[in-house]
Amino acid sequence: EWTKEQFESVGLKARIEKDAEWAVGFDRGPFSGHVVGEDEQLTFITRSWTEGTDGPTRGRIAIAPTSKEELEVLRENISKVWLLRPRTSRDNPVPGTVRRGLDDLIKETPPLGQIRPSRGDLLVTGGSPPDSMQERSRGVSITMLPADFDRIIGELEEKPELELEFDIKNEFREGPIALCNVVADLEGSEFPDEYVIVQGHLDSWDGAEGTCDNGTGTSTTLEA
Repeated sequence: EWTKEQFESVGLKARIEKDAEWAVGFDRGPFSGHVVGEDEQLTFITRSWTEGTDGPTRGRIAIAPTSKEELEVLRENISKVWLLRPRTSRDNPVPGTVRRGLDDLIKETPPLGQIRPSRGDLLVTGGSPPDSMQERSRGVSITMLPADFDRIIGELEEKPELELEFDIKNEFREGPIALCNVVADLEGSEFPDEYVIVQGHLDSWDGAEGTCDNGTGTSTTLEA
């Protein structure tokens, strides 16, 4: 609506065209998290279209199992822990049976949330909009900066009773949510049936401010 008004204010013929729609809307509210007993906030984000917490939620920490024996120990208290899931590699392999067993266990009894390190020093978010409210993703899925993630694992070696607390306000809205384009025409006087197309695209995820991409593309289109 704002962009349409800007085009109209400079004399263009503007309209809003529906392009697609989402079955479920997602609104990211305030979020925070810290190691209990420490003032410093952890740097993290959640995937889009994943649940938040039901208010401030505190719990012990568990590292994802790498053996069947560890998996059975986790089974006893998984619903009460924040589950850290380090990235696997050739140097840090996890048997396929254990990975599948963990995934099955999480479906059966979810932890307070799952925490994974991001790739590199950026928090990159994404997600897939569900086809309905009933099919939306369940559970809290956190992506954390590696520095914080690794620090927590290091502290666990000396403080196995360490706890985390997160307060994440993610909300869902039942759709359909319309996705729209704004189109404006400046008709030429000599060749009104010929077109020069100028455009800026809106594609940044909700976890980013969008200034570099959305802001520059939209601003230069309006200016032109």
